[in-house]
Amino acid sequence: MVLQIGPGEEKLLFPSLDTLDTLSLSAVSFQFAAREMACALNVIELNSLKLWNCSQSLGFLDTIVSEGRTPRLRSFELVIDLDHDEAEIHADPTTGFLEAFKELEDLFLMFTEPTNWNSVVPGILAHKSTLKRLMVHGRSPDHLGRPDDEEIPTSTIEQLFGEIRLSCFGICVGALRLVRSLLFP
Repeated sequence: MVLQIGPGEEKLLFPSLDTLDTLSLSAVSFQFAAREMACALNVIELNSLKLWNCSQSLGFLDTIVSEGRTPRLRSFELVIDLDHDEAEIHADPTTGFLEAFKELEDLFLMFTEPTNWNSVVPGILAHKSTLKRLMVHGRSPDHLGRPDDEEIPTSTIEQLFGEIRLSCFGICVGALRLVRSLLFP
């Protein structure tokens, strides 16, 4: 039993969190308590969720979806950086999480390589009618192992620009490549 929440039991561990609107977590581990944290933090009532370098955050997102805890998020940020213990980014939990709800307006994703960005696109496109601001950023180690920007594939850029009308778009890509992608698809 973790957080005094037993198997099959649902209780809000912190009653004052039932009106929580925004939750920002950094370097929190979900490794042994993803389900309990989803319940204790009342994720279904949040408007904004930010997970920055939280261990096993993909498992946490997968737990939210598999338990039918459909969030009502307007803003979502997920950052999994180089030193994170999830060495390979699997798009399935992220895409499944994004597809589990509607009405998202702001989305910020930063992953380390290897990331199959094209498999993340369906989750992003699930919000194409409401999404206003989108930031996608890839990071990879350079030849010395230091963080460096990873270029997002041209096919991902084309899909996103072809399907979504955004008021703000941020992407990690060289300017010349971006212009070529937009003008000469």
